[in-house]
Amino acid sequence: MNLQPGLPCGTQSEVTPRSSLSHRLDRHHLKPALSDGFLALDSTHGDLDDLFATHQEQIIAQDFRLAARLLNHYRERLFLHMRQEEAHLLPLYSHRRGRRERSGTPAAEIYYAEHRKLRELIDRVSHDFTFLLRPQPSRLQIVAMIERESQFKRVLEHHGERERSELYVELNRLTAAAERDALVALCLSEWRDGGA
Repeated sequence: MNLQPGLPCGTQSEVTPRSSLSHRLDRHHLKPALSDGFLALDSTHGDLDDLFATHQEQIIAQDFRLAARLLNHYRERLFLHMRQEEAHLLPLYSHRRGRRERSGTPAAEIYYAEHRKLRELIDRVSHDFTFLLRPQPSRLQIVAMIERESQFKRVLEHHGERERSELYVELNRLTAAAERDALVALCLSEWRDGGA
């Protein structure tokens, strides 16, 4: 049995082992180092990716009740991640970076807009998932659900890449080591504690 950290109570023993999947070896499973600065926060994206992949595996296995619980847990973790950025990172980024050169909009506005879009999409996915909890959902309904989730994942991947290539890099440049280490440690601690 493979115990998955951060899963809701009652799902630990029900989760399919995933050690054979190549993404277990990806960058996000290494312990984040404070020396990476804000790039250490990319480990939270890896945790989210793993949780969503486990949810989708349960769709394929047609264990829709477990898939629904994993989706709800994923949504809670995604919202925690966005709350952290909106409370700790984006105000600092906006204050230090100011406005975008070309558009004149606040530097952090694109991240807030993407967060709004991600919330809207995951809420729609969560709502639509209830159709799979009805007796005997059709294959067409299952495929439609996977397609909806794919749209969400594309937006999420684009957002994550923007954070890695711009937000985290710029925050590393705009902050001193002590401030950077304190913020990263705070975010990682909140992440491990589930925002409690």
